[in-house]
Amino acid sequence: MILRIMDLFLKEIPEELRSLKNAIKNKDYPAIRSLSHIMKSSVAIMGISTLKPVLQQMEDICTITTGPDSLRVVTRREEKIKKLNQKLRVICRQALEEVQKINSTHTGLFLATS
Repeated sequence: MILRIMDLFLKEIPEELRSLKNAIKNKDYPAIRSLSHIMKSSVAIMGISTLKPVLQQMEDICTITTGPDSLRVVTRREEKIKKLNQKLRVICRQALEEVQKINSTHTGLFLATS
């Protein structure tokens, strides 16, 4: 069961990061909010608690609506989202490397005992 969860994490997180990168590039705030929400579940299952506040901030920032005269607010929001995404990508990259090591070790042990 644990190996399945790790496999799922290894497959889903890179896809979600790519989708998030595209949503940020396209300034698609509803998609950023949705992906941030979805990713919170993925990282929570893996116990990566440091990412929950990062993803929550991204989700919250994209929930804020702005008026037509708030270019400064929109610019700050875009900058904040980009910074949070950089932090997210660094931590996810580290987590993916660790999960890959654990997964390959356990898979090797499983195969050796079969």
